[in-house]
Amino acid sequence: MIFHNWASFRAGFAESALRISTYTFADANPDTITCTDGSVDLVADGFAAGQTIEVCNSISNDGTYTANAVGGAGNRVITLRPSDSLTAEVATANVYVRGRNYDVDGIDIWPASYVRAGAFSGGFSGIDKPYTGAQMIITINALAYDSVWGVDDYDWYLSQRSDDPTRKYLDIAPAPRTASGTRSGTILVEHNALATAEYGTISTPSMALIHELFAYTYLYVQRRSDKAIQWVDLLRAMTETT
Repeated sequence: MIFHNWASFRAGFAESALRISTYTFADANPDTITCTDGSVDLVADGFAAGQTIEVCNSISNDGTYTANAVGGAGNRVITLRPSDSLTAEVATANVYVRGRNYDVDGIDIWPASYVRAGAFSGGFSGIDKPYTGAQMIITINALAYDSVWGVDDYDWYLSQRSDDPTRKYLDIAPAPRTASGTRSGTILVEHNALATAEYGTISTPSMALIHELFAYTYLYVQRRSDKAIQWVDLLRAMTETT
């Protein structure tokens, strides 16, 4: 998946837990959310005390709460803080329950252990040194295909000076599908019509123009299997000499 704005990128890459299942909501003071699927372990899913709990697709309890504890029988019970209030609801299916960890400033937390590399290294290949004006095919996994057709193994975000699509000089797109499968570990990056309109034909651009196009531009990728995050400063990657 490619994220196209900062908010969705932060939420998508952040530490969180999600379980779509059947739940019972109890008005029990403290109130509880219990997964009735006996094979589920919410602790193993990543739910923990202190998380913000988001509920969606219930009958009467969609909203945001705070977990005081997670455990109970089979680790399937989320006990809420005393000030949270639920409406009694029995065995509602296909309810989305997500646990999020937010910092004091309200931003989703990225555990430092997820970040594997950065600056202008990190295992990316296909970044022009320097930019030639041509489309770059950038990959984090040597152009490998996804393990399952059409199911992404990686997520991406290209941070630019603005999230406003009318002010971005660069476009990012997924690698084309082939008969062999999809390649979410590979993306296409190129300058767009706005860049051409402002700077003219961009072919073997000067270093000054490369700085104009790629300053404050960072490429992020997360591997879904273990949530490992890698990122690269594109301008430094194009201009570093080692």
